[in-house]
Amino acid sequence: MFHLKNKRLACLLLTSVSFSTFASVDTSKPQFVVISIDDGVNQEMEKSVAQLNSSIPVTFYVNVVQQAGGWIYDESMLDIVCVNDDGLTTGNPQCVSNPKSINNLYKKGHEFALHTYSHPAIASGNQGEPLTQVQIENELKNNYNFLVASGVPSDKIKGFRAPFLDTNSSGWDRENKNVSLSHLQGIMNQLNINYDSSLSAPPEKTLPRMGVRHCTSTAGGWDNVHCDFTQKEQFNWEDGGYPKYTVATQPKSNQLFMGYKYINGKIVNVMDTVFGACNQSCSTDEAKNIWMENFLNHYNDASRPPFGIYLHRQSLSISAEVAGLNAFIDEVKSTYPNTYFVTASQISDYYKMGIDLTHDQIEMFLSK
Repeated sequence: MFHLKNKRLACLLLTSVSFSTFASVDTSKPQFVVISIDDGVNQEMEKSVAQLNSSIPVTFYVNVVQQAGGWIYDESMLDIVCVNDDGLTTGNPQCVSNPKSINNLYKKGHEFALHTYSHPAIASGNQGEPLTQVQIENELKNNYNFLVASGVPSDKIKGFRAPFLDTNSSGWDRENKNVSLSHLQGIMNQLNINYDSSLSAPPEKTLPRMGVRHCTSTAGGWDNVHCDFTQKEQFNWEDGGYPKYTVATQPKSNQLFMGYKYINGKIVNVMDTVFGACNQSCSTDEAKNIWMENFLNHYNDASRPPFGIYLHRQSLSISAEVAGLNAFIDEVKSTYPNTYFVTASQISDYYKMGIDLTHDQIEMFLSK
C-alpha cells in the first residue's frame, strides 16, 4: 500500500502533474463520473452519505448479510430474513442492510445494484473453487428480491459487482473466473441485469465492453487479456480463447471497468483510494488532488472513458477526506466542461446506444 510520507511534497507534486503527453482530446465528448459505495446500507450509511454533495447520485452495490470469511462458503446465511412483508427490517442483528434506509436513499435519486446476498467470494469461496451455478443464482435472486421488497422497483435494478472483486483473474485462475462469469451471466440474463462492474483495467482501457471474459493473446499463452463478445472470433482457440456459452448464458451485459488508481503515477488501491493511501493523515487539499490526478487520467484521454470513485463506508469516516472529495466534486463541476456525475446504469445505457449525443441531448437522456 502506498502512503504519503512527505505531505507537503506530495501536495506539490500532485498539483504540478503535466498532462501534455495525452493524445488530442475531442472536447465535445462527455466525461461521465460515477461514485459507488459497496456493502451494507443502513442508518449509519445514510448519515455518512449525507456528508456528500447532495446533487451527486451514488450507486450502491448492496449485500444483505455478511459471510464470516471468503474461503468457506456458508450457504445457511441465505436463510437469514432481513425484510418483512411490510418492507421493514426484521431486526435480525446479522442483517447489515436496512430496508428503510435503502428506500430513503432510493427516493433521493440514488441507484441500487446487486452485490450478492451474503458477500461470498463467488469465484473461490468453495475452498478455492467457484460457487456452483445454483449457489450463485440463489445469491443474486435473494439479493434482488430483498431490494425489491425494500422499495426499489425491479426495472431499476440493473447492475452487479462481485464481492472482493473476485472475478478478476491473475491468469493462473482464468478458467475458474470464466466459469463464475458464465454462471453470473445466466442469472443476470434472467433478472435483466445489464451491467457488471467487477473487473479492473488501466484508465485508457475502461470504455464499457459487452460480455468481457478472460483470454490469452495467443493459443495456449500464459498472459491474461480482456476479451469481449464482439471479439470472440479473434480469440477462437480452445486453450485461452473466448469461453463457450449457451443460449441461457449468452453474454449480454456491459462490463463497466473499474479504472486503476494512481498517486504520482504509482498504482495504488482501486477501492478506498484516498482512505488507504492517506492513513488518516491527508489534508483536504491532498485528498482532493488524489482524486483530481485520477480524474484527469480519464478526462485528458482521447476517448474520455468513464471515471469511477469506488468506496466503502470507511472512506466517509475521515472529515478531511470527505471534504477533499466534495472539493473535487465542486472543482470538476465548475471547471471541466462536458462532465456529468451519473449512476452506473446511466453510463451503461449511454454506451449501449453506440452514438455520441450533444450536451442538450445528454441532459435530456440523464433526466429520464
